[in-house]
Amino acid sequence: MNLLRLLTIAASLGIIYALMWTGTRVWLNRQRGRNAGSRSEIEEQVCFATALDRAGILRKSG
Repeated sequence: MNLLRLLTIAASLGIIYALMWTGTRVWLNRQRGRNAGSRSEIEEQVCFATALDRAGILRKSG
């Protein structure tokens, strides 16, 4: 009888976990879809590429 209760509880928790995980993935995909336009605008306007001339680590350059 105890084994049956344990299996029932484990199955219930597994189903709840699966539903929560699925809901979170759906929510994240919706957020990603909403931010897609903003993300492309940011990528087009920002460029972090630069030439590192005489760059030093833990010392002054020059």
